[in-house]
Amino acid sequence: AKTDLVRRTLSKQLGECEVREIIASPEPWHYRSRVSLRLEEEAGRLSIGYRQGPRASAAVPLTACKLAAPEIEACIGELQQLLDTYRGGTTDKLPVRIQLHSTAKDAGMMMVFPLRIHASQRKFWRNWLTELNIPGGIWFATGNRAGALGAKSWIEADQGAEPMLTSWMGSPLKVHPGAFCQANKAVADLVCKRISVWAQRHNFKTIWDLYGGYGSLGFAAGGKAAAVKIIESSKWSQPVAETLASVAECRQMKFYIGDVLKEFKRLSPEVTDSDLVILDPPSSGVHKEVLDLITNLHVRKVCYLSCNPARLARDLAELTDGGFRITEIQPYDFFPQTAAIETLALLSR
Repeated sequence: AKTDLVRRTLSKQLGECEVREIIASPEPWHYRSRVSLRLEEEAGRLSIGYRQGPRASAAVPLTACKLAAPEIEACIGELQQLLDTYRGGTTDKLPVRIQLHSTAKDAGMMMVFPLRIHASQRKFWRNWLTELNIPGGIWFATGNRAGALGAKSWIEADQGAEPMLTSWMGSPLKVHPGAFCQANKAVADLVCKRISVWAQRHNFKTIWDLYGGYGSLGFAAGGKAAAVKIIESSKWSQPVAETLASVAECRQMKFYIGDVLKEFKRLSPEVTDSDLVILDPPSSGVHKEVLDLITNLHVRKVCYLSCNPARLARDLAELTDGGFRITEIQPYDFFPQTAAIETLALLSR
């Protein structure tokens, strides 16, 4: 069904195109190493749950989640039981989002507040959560009303708090909880391995990893020979990228923090026809001016990982109009038991 969805969606913009059968997740359940839960208050009662959609304000309450890693699922149930006992006063600022994630010491937590909280309020939450088993510790952060982190967000680790634990090409990797990392690390590794095999045939000089996070796709493509240049808006991804550069034995890595369009436009004179551009944008897709830049440069290869088939179709149409042809479209089931899907597209000209 998911493969058919990708085929139908792409055909509306691109006509008939070959889409390979979806690659399944090695684990159909308990695959999420990170979950993001919305905290809601109604009639004095607190509950946690998943948002019903990207723009939805309400959440679906839950006390368990079979998609989450076992240690995270256990923490969800215990947390809701604890929230049932909450009797906070008017001065207690409530978090808008709670992230639970895997760490080297089991489950960890990040509480995201709409405003920066004082030390006394952090102490309140720290003490109140002592009954909850969180071996990975607690991080405190500020975000917007939806709990999303931005360039001006503040994040502080409680004493002993651990970073998230994921993997890259089979190697364990610790990630700052403010940075983006794929929740299904097993499927993320499958994507990295596919990109690595494909890239080895082309001997790229430089990998341009746009919307790159900490560079997991870029380092997979670069191997030990190519330079990797990452453009990413999150400052918390940079130290992870520096660690991963060492793990990947990358000979040269540069990390640019900022808006992808602004930074890529500034750096575009450095792009050559021996380079690869990787696109891993948010669900809104790639900025049209970024696509225009790519089509007007000498670059001949593009790798695009998308979490939104409709936006992928739109952006592939722009790239094919600019002279690229699609050589491979491979869906991956990052999120079994849900409607979500990721699709890898490889392009050449």
